[in-house]
Amino acid sequence: MFVLFDYLAVAPKGSQIFLWFKLPIALGFLAAIIAFLVLPLLLFVQSLRKFALTWWFRCLCFFAFSLLGITLGNKIRSSAFHDLAERSTPLVSAIERYIHDRGVPPESLNQLIPDYLSEIPNTGMMAYPEYQYEVGEDAGR
Repeated sequence: MFVLFDYLAVAPKGSQIFLWFKLPIALGFLAAIIAFLVLPLLLFVQSLRKFALTWWFRCLCFFAFSLLGITLGNKIRSSAFHDLAERSTPLVSAIERYIHDRGVPPESLNQLIPDYLSEIPNTGMMAYPEYQYEVGEDAGR
């Protein structure tokens, strides 16, 4: 599920809301870690031994698959942001040309139209559809 939610957060037809769907799974992941550590204590009680082993194995599987999902999800998001950086090259170049020509950065991206860009490009990610551009004291906050 982590993989699916990470993909849908950065896909052209996705939404940032999918990142919130990871929260219940993350809570289950934490519960599995706690259970994985506590269940071996139940092995000392003979009547609970089968129960403890069954749930310990389930927690181990859930933990392993969740860890794999988190890893793959992070790779998907990282790849999507790498692609975003490549798609942003024309926008960055237009800003740099504007600064070179006028000596100051544009106050908004709309100032790049029509001399430097025909239109402000889309990010290609539904979760983050527009570029956030700030200049001056607000930049970098």
